[in-house]
Amino acid sequence: MKRFPLAWIVLAALLVAAPALAGTAQFGIGGFAGYNTYSMNDVNDLFSGTQIDEISGGLGFGGGLRVRTSPSLLLSLDYERLSGNTSAAGVDNGITYDVDLDMPANAVVAGATYFFPSASKAHFGVTGGIGYYKAAGSGTVSLDDGVNNVTFTGDLTGNGIGFHGGGALDYSLSPVAHFEAMAGYRVAKTGDLEDSDGTSIPNFSAEWSGFMSRAGFSFFFGSH
Repeated sequence: MKRFPLAWIVLAALLVAAPALAGTAQFGIGGFAGYNTYSMNDVNDLFSGTQIDEISGGLGFGGGLRVRTSPSLLLSLDYERLSGNTSAAGVDNGITYDVDLDMPANAVVAGATYFFPSASKAHFGVTGGIGYYKAAGSGTVSLDDGVNNVTFTGDLTGNGIGFHGGGALDYSLSPVAHFEAMAGYRVAKTGDLEDSDGTSIPNFSAEWSGFMSRAGFSFFFGSH
């Protein structure tokens, strides 16, 4: 039986529910960026004892759909790109090396935010969500001993389900434009990664668990 990522199921549910919500909800779009920290333990173990920095964080950005079903409840469905990279170059035991590893994630994330009542333009709340995360890793290692120069390249792929939660802020700039921000914690990890040949690597995964943040703008159309 074919399996579908949970985030796609949520999208289908939103599309089915759209006609029923159309009379009362505000629909909109939003975009954001923010800094995130990562665990990435298995990947970082590769560089243990070397001068290569660990992948400990990176910028994320994305955007997607917004549905405000009431002044207190906001639903969202976003694409998010999480960057993660490390690189180093130097000389070790007479061998010149150049290493570059990218371990980003492409994610589809569904979320819900509840805002507490407020008489001001600023509304604070709590937010949470679930997402489908897909690793899109690639690496290059070049070695030169003064006689021979060799370069190795490869890809690492995998996927998994993630969750997040935290605090949220919505500041109304106008009836249409809003500033939105959140900060919290994400748990997101793939299963065993696969190499360029599609071979699974046991007990080796990519993990973007850690602090997460977003700040951006959203634009709504229609009214309650």
